[in-house]
Amino acid sequence: MKMGVKLWVIKASGQREPFDDQKLVKTLMRAGASKPFALTIVSKVKGRVYDGVRTKEILKMALSILRNDREVKNPAVAMKYSLKTAIMSLGPSGFPFEKFFAEVLNNYGYKTLVGKSYPGTEVMQEVDVSANDSSNKRFMVECKYHNQHGIYTDLKVAMYTHARFLDLKKFFDVSWLATNTKLTNDAIDYARGVGMRVTTWGFPKGESLQELIEKKGLYPITVISRVRGRIKDSLIDSGVVTIKQLVSFDLSRLSKDSGIPLRILDRLRKEASVLVKEGLS
Repeated sequence: MKMGVKLWVIKASGQREPFDDQKLVKTLMRAGASKPFALTIVSKVKGRVYDGVRTKEILKMALSILRNDREVKNPAVAMKYSLKTAIMSLGPSGFPFEKFFAEVLNNYGYKTLVGKSYPGTEVMQEVDVSANDSSNKRFMVECKYHNQHGIYTDLKVAMYTHARFLDLKKFFDVSWLATNTKLTNDAIDYARGVGMRVTTWGFPKGESLQELIEKKGLYPITVISRVRGRIKDSLIDSGVVTIKQLVSFDLSRLSKDSGIPLRILDRLRKEASVLVKEGLS
C-alpha cells in the first residue's frame, strides 16, 4: 500500500468502502491486543493490501501474521480474532451451531434441550433448542446457521419461526431467533412487533452472540485451527463444543468416547489452555 493512495475494500455483502486501518486496530484490540501491538500488526497488513481486496482476505492476512510472523506471533490474539470465522467452521450442517448456542445459554443459567420434538396442530415439530430461564419462562429457539460471510437471515425466516411458535404455543411462552450472522431490518422490525427475541452476531447491543461468547469466554473448539473435519465432528458428537469444555473434560474418557487418540487430545487441550491462561476464557 503506497502512502497517500486511497484503497478500496470489498465487504462480504459486495459493497465497496475505503480501507480503514483504524477499524482493523479496534478489531485487534477487541481480540486482546494492546494498541501498540495492534498498530504493529496493521502496519504489516498495510504492506500487503491492494485495491479491491476482500475483507475476508484482510482477515487471512492478519491471522497469518499473528500465527506465523516470528516478530509478532501471538496465538491467543489470533484465536480470538478469528472467532467469527470459527463459528462458521462449526458446520457445514446447522446442528453443531444448535449445540453450541445451547451451551452458551447453559452458561447464562438456562436449562436447554437440543432437537426435541413436540406435537403441533397437525404434525410433530422438532425444535432446535428448547430453553427455560431461571423463572421457568419457556423459549422456542430457532437457530439459523450460515457458513459464509455476508448472508443475512431475512423476514421469511422470522415469520416462519413465529408461525412455528404459534403452532406450539402450549409448550412455549416466547419465540427466539438466533443466527451467527445478521438479520435484515425487516426481520428485526417484525420480531419487535410480535415480541420475538433475536440474537445475531452484533445485535442486540450488550446481548449479541459475540458479546455473549466473549463475556464468559465461550469460544468454540474451532478457534483451534487444527480442529476441523473428523476431529471436529467427533468432539461435537461427544458433547464438546467449547474450549472450556475441552479443558475440563477427562481426556481418557473423551478419547474413548470420541475415538480421538489421547496424544492428539492432549495437544488440543494445551492449545485451548493458551486462551484460558490469557484470561480469554
